[in-house]
Amino acid sequence: MRNMMKDPNYKNQQYLLGKKPELKVIAVEEIMNYNLSSAEKEFLCDLTVSTVLQTTQWFRNICTSCYEDTYSVDNLQLCKCIGREVPYPLKWFKISLLCIDGTRKVEIKVGNVAGQKLYKANANNLFDPV
Repeated sequence: MRNMMKDPNYKNQQYLLGKKPELKVIAVEEIMNYNLSSAEKEFLCDLTVSTVLQTTQWFRNICTSCYEDTYSVDNLQLCKCIGREVPYPLKWFKISLLCIDGTRKVEIKVGNVAGQKLYKANANNLFDPV
């Protein structure tokens, strides 16, 4: 560490200062026309949520052991990965949103972490079995 501190360029290294590179803001139309081989790893897209799509369930059942999806057989939840019965599966968010940015509409799938931030709760707390 002492040898590194002697280097005058050491303090100017961007990764050491905790700064992230400036992200490019692009439109949905540009994303759709991107060549995947030349696509940037990170970018920003300013979207407005126009509709929460109600064509699919807003949550998915998850195994409490391996955190994979479960499926239903005769009113039982079974893990897709290890095949065991999951009596009380976790609920994770899986929300479909229709968003627009002025150039085009796009469907966005919001996963569990983003859903928890959006609703400030986890899906288990919002789930009310009927």
